[in-house]
Amino acid sequence: MKKSRVWIAFLPLLAVWLAGCASTPATAPPEAEQPAPQLVEERDLAYSTVDGKELLLDLFYQSNARQKLPLVVFIHGSEHSFYMANKIVFYYSAQEAARRGYAAASIGYRTTAEKIDGRSRYEFPAQVHDVKCAIRWLKANAARFGIDADRVAAVGYSAGGYLALMLGLTDPGCGLEGDRGDLSISSRVHAVVNLAGEADAALEYRISPSYYKLYLGGSPEAFPERYRIASPITYVSAEDAPVFSLIGGEDARLPQLQMLEAALEKAGVPHSLLVVPGASHYLEKIADLQKDGPVWEFLDRSLRGGR
Repeated sequence: MKKSRVWIAFLPLLAVWLAGCASTPATAPPEAEQPAPQLVEERDLAYSTVDGKELLLDLFYQSNARQKLPLVVFIHGSEHSFYMANKIVFYYSAQEAARRGYAAASIGYRTTAEKIDGRSRYEFPAQVHDVKCAIRWLKANAARFGIDADRVAAVGYSAGGYLALMLGLTDPGCGLEGDRGDLSISSRVHAVVNLAGEADAALEYRISPSYYKLYLGGSPEAFPERYRIASPITYVSAEDAPVFSLIGGEDARLPQLQMLEAALEKAGVPHSLLVVPGASHYLEKIADLQKDGPVWEFLDRSLRGGR
């Protein structure tokens, strides 16, 4: 009986202690640390096959991104022609884009180097068809790579700048889409960076006649309509993507880009032209994409609202 009385005496104290425990929140486990960004490189992805040959691109992105990544597509040049070309030109720029939180692709395309009876096997519009097909392939595989297909920019140098302009200024009604890839997917991009790329084919012929004879099959006098439809400036309209052009002050293509600037202004397209005094037609003289600068400012503003 004495033991029972002792337990009864402690019951009120036990009730108070249990109530206090119930009101004390459990300690939340510490949040798992976000893994450090892992840069992924996928090289030589085939986006199309033509005449038994694969057309390839390289892709760079962060594997642990928390949201879809805007995409920057780099298009190499080939001096001021379509003769010698290699997607490796933009390898380090694409890496830098991935470090900055973009997905980045560097794409290859057919050139005029292969000839039949003195003419190029791959004249215009083969190159335009290729880059449009590459854009459609990247958009079709957006979920696979964590890409935001609604935020895509094209960055091109020289001939690649020309192709970037064709991506930003043409639409399906222009008849330049080609017949490869999922044609229900738009090949249009949402911003264009043109690094010293030509805008008017007839004017470019005066600078590089031998290359443009290969590209367009002859002179502007022989093929005036072909030169017209091969010129980005032909397609300027109010619906076009914003364009940022950058060129050296000593580059013979400067008058073309000044004409393009005037056309974009008249159409109400967001645009800017930056001329680098004293620079000629060399990428390293007009833009260092491994550093902060106007190209990244434009891309951040166009694809990420300035972030």
